Amino acid sequence: MKRLILLIGILVVISKLELYAQDVSLKIETERKGITNLDFGSLRVASIEGDPSDNSSVQVIKLSITNKTKRRYKVTQRLSGRILNERNSEIGIQNLAFFAFGAETGILPVQQSTPINQEEQIIFISDRDGEDDSFQIQYNLTAPSGVNAGVYRGNIIYSVSVID
Repeated sequence: MKRLILLIGILVVISKLELYAQDVSLKIETERKGITNLDFGSLRVASIEGDPSDNSSVQVIKLSITNKTKRRYKVTQRLSGRILNERNSEIGIQNLAFFAFGAETGILPVQQSTPINQEEQIIFISDRDGEDDSFQIQYNLTAPSGVNAGVYRGNIIYSVSVID
């Protein structure tokens, strides 16, 4: 059995000219308090012959948005680059899926498992009054058969912007 570890770093961007960091904040909480990496841990990967394996892992994060402007906003995410190990072996982005749940007042466009993308994906839209809100995102990583062992890394970028 091969073993791989996947760490996904998280970066937050407050975007658009109308929003400033002091007006809007996006807080990220992982299951491990104080850590902003999604650590999927060590996975056993089936060989090409199809040996049994424990080849998937789930991580959940909570995003909380505070908005002093009270203007309607959206939160997007995108995978920045590829998911690579130290030898440039890749896990395809189709193997990392997500869905959102638990918003109080806003809309969650992705409520069924969907592959992450390198293009911006809208994951939350606030109510008309731009109220503060929070929600959770569940990420599911499935390691494909035959993937090389190693420590894989990738980055997810979250952005907050005004909806005009």
